[in-house]
Amino acid sequence: STGGDESDAEELQTLSNLLHGMAEGVFGSETVQHIISATLAHHDQWEEWSKTLDTVLGDCRRGAALLEEHVDAKEVKAFKRHLYEIGESVAMAFREYGEDMPIMDRYRMLSQYYTGWFRAKLAKRPYISLNDYLNISIEERAALELMRDALGLCKQDI
Repeated sequence: STGGDESDAEELQTLSNLLHGMAEGVFGSETVQHIISATLAHHDQWEEWSKTLDTVLGDCRRGAALLEEHVDAKEVKAFKRHLYEIGESVAMAFREYGEDMPIMDRYRMLSQYYTGWFRAKLAKRPYISLNDYLNISIEERAALELMRDALGLCKQDI
């Protein structure tokens, strides 16, 4: 809802770049690579798909459930994690907030960041940099949390 056309264009380009890189790369999940390749093959439909964003959470649930019927649990978990990571990377592509960010939003984001950072340190896990964290708007972060929940992922899974 923020950032306008420039944000949308940059985030769409990031999505395309990520998917191309994942389709060409070699990593542990053939299922994910196959899904990414199929997504790229339907690039001409992306604009139409973008008009139904209100179905994304249900689509995530249905996609994961469908995979569970056909592949092992490791592949399903890889799909869920990669899907979330793609969403997070796209959200990071454009910083909607500048220096004019409302003070309460700035406080809330910094509070959330340092809470997450502290928990990660206690668990001896890496954590996103503050600069990258600030690239994700409050609205995008809320959408990512809804997506994570729809996929049945815990914070530790990502």
